[in-house]
Amino acid sequence: MSVNVQIRAYQDSDTPILASIYDSAIMAIDDAIYDAKQKRVWRKVAFSAESVEQFWHTRFAQTQPLVAINKHQQPIAFIEFLPNINHLGEQVRGQGYIDCLYVHPNYQRQGVAQQLLDAVFKTVMITGVYEPEQTKSTQSQIIWVHASRGAVPLFEHNGFEKVTSQIVQRHGVELENFIMKKKL
Repeated sequence: MSVNVQIRAYQDSDTPILASIYDSAIMAIDDAIYDAKQKRVWRKVAFSAESVEQFWHTRFAQTQPLVAINKHQQPIAFIEFLPNINHLGEQVRGQGYIDCLYVHPNYQRQGVAQQLLDAVFKTVMITGVYEPEQTKSTQSQIIWVHASRGAVPLFEHNGFEKVTSQIVQRHGVELENFIMKKKL
């Protein structure tokens, strides 16, 4: 089953619902993929003296995610794409990094993540992360992602290949993810 959504730019008023989508999407992951302890530490974001909402507001103001909205105009998913950034967070012309892709559990496995990815691919073609053949630099045109175990099939379906797996330590708990890339 596929649900049609509209994709639009982030708005400041989206902050609380996008933070909630992040949280609920993580908690909805099957315990066979990541156990409850792993999901709890994944949900914790790096806070300093700021509130949770201020953290997300600052982050989204910087990353300007694309937001999928349902027929009631409510956000149900988001993706953060950082042009000219590689998987190490370095500025590299002609590369891009998908930092986050989260879909509310009620809309998972309904094509929403695919529609967000398609919007990113379209953006890449328009904004210059992708350079047409005649103007291509000597650098590769690559989109990077650190994919969770559950997200790997979506990215593989879209032409991403695994570069390596890695273990990330968060609050003393190990989380496995995969560095993946797609050459354009």
